[in-house]
Amino acid sequence: MVLSYPKARIIDENGKPLQDYDLQLKTNSPNPSKRFGELLRGHECFEIFGLTPVSALKLTPLIGNYGHGDGVLLARLALQGRFHEIPEYLLFPRRHPQSSYIIELYEQEWLNLDPKVVVINLGTNDTRPDWFALNLGRIIVMSLRAGIQPILLLEPNSLENKTNFLFSRHELMRVVGESRGVPVIDMHSYLRDKYDEGFLWWDFVHLADFGQDLFAEKLYNELEQILL
Repeated sequence: MVLSYPKARIIDENGKPLQDYDLQLKTNSPNPSKRFGELLRGHECFEIFGLTPVSALKLTPLIGNYGHGDGVLLARLALQGRFHEIPEYLLFPRRHPQSSYIIELYEQEWLNLDPKVVVINLGTNDTRPDWFALNLGRIIVMSLRAGIQPILLLEPNSLENKTNFLFSRHELMRVVGESRGVPVIDMHSYLRDKYDEGFLWWDFVHLADFGQDLFAEKLYNELEQILL
């Protein structure tokens, strides 16, 4: 056993429950490949807030300074041993309109980089549509005031992620983009149509090398048309 973690209940700014996070990952399997494969699915990485022996952590590079670094650490731990879920809600992640870490970074640090263009690639992890729309609007307004061209990108997911959740966020982004005169790039549909051309995805939300190449080529062509 290398990790013990509690069940998570997502709450709002007043402590009111919003959602029980009940995704069942078979990370207690005795099979290392099964545990590893389960962590390639889309998940919130709440398990990272559990308890892990120092001896197990010393066998890893810890959380890397890159996107999904917590998920990569969990996958490394899963190769070492099983996870145990405590069947009690003891973790309460808080979500509310003012809790966006990305917006804080954008306002306090990234605007100082003086970019000419910002591509907003969001959707998968945004659970509340009203907050999502509000925060999209905040980023767009901050960008326009700073003379930056904002562009919305419909975040792609693998076809195996069969959920209407993402599509509702895509539709919301289209509406926000149209209402504010901001271009929208449909990367999800583009990669969906490329699905049979090669190995695109590591899991539901993270692209493999070939998928990244397709993503970059499509984005370059779209930006060229928008900005020229």
